[in-house]
Amino acid sequence: DNVYMMPSRYVRYYSYHLNDLAEPDTIPSVRTTLINDVILTVEGQEMEITRCEDGEYYTDEYSFLTTSAEGEIVGADEDISNSIASAVATLATTSCYKYNASEQDMLDCGLGGSNMITVNYTMDGEQRTYTLLIGDKVEADEETAERYVMLDDSNMICMADAATIDWLLTLNAETLRATEVCPLSANELLSLDITAGERNWYFDIEWRGEHTADYYLDGQEIDGDAFKSMLSTITTLK
Repeated sequence: DNVYMMPSRYVRYYSYHLNDLAEPDTIPSVRTTLINDVILTVEGQEMEITRCEDGEYYTDEYSFLTTSAEGEIVGADEDISNSIASAVATLATTSCYKYNASEQDMLDCGLGGSNMITVNYTMDGEQRTYTLLIGDKVEADEETAERYVMLDDSNMICMADAATIDWLLTLNAETLRATEVCPLSANELLSLDITAGERNWYFDIEWRGEHTADYYLDGQEIDGDAFKSMLSTITTLK
């Protein structure tokens, strides 16, 4: 029959929802160097970057290849590819939204499969893969924006920071494509044949060491710095 009083902070200590106590699914943490392939599905359209093996393309200056809008295998933009790999490697869930989600729960959160990320990677010599479904943005202020996410082999809907995911969803086949006309490495070049209109120049490079070479134009030795400057103009052309 006695009524007691206690500090209100003790009530706050136990004011948890069941989802607050559930440990959220963990997105596999993968080093960027172990990522072999990333498939982005945005509004049902697939885009892919695949790590390029030596000699697989006409130049080894690309780390990843992609498929153009016309279906052609082309070099992937180096900066964007590295940013994608880095973004995927750091994706993480922040909390559990629904620990035993139904199909209707998934649809209500925008997890119908129109947006997702599939990552293929090598871990301990074994080929592994995971797919992360991307859902709607959680209603919140811009500084704390999150999105619903879900691993495809799970029934738990989690939330993740929206900033990285939002950027991935802006990509398309044309933004993934490298735009360099001729990305060649000066350190691997042995000769260069240039034709402009009716004129032709033939350059020959004789390597005397890993970083030392003599440069010739039509058999006559030329200044190496001038040649490198000209080559840089070609290789950086987009």
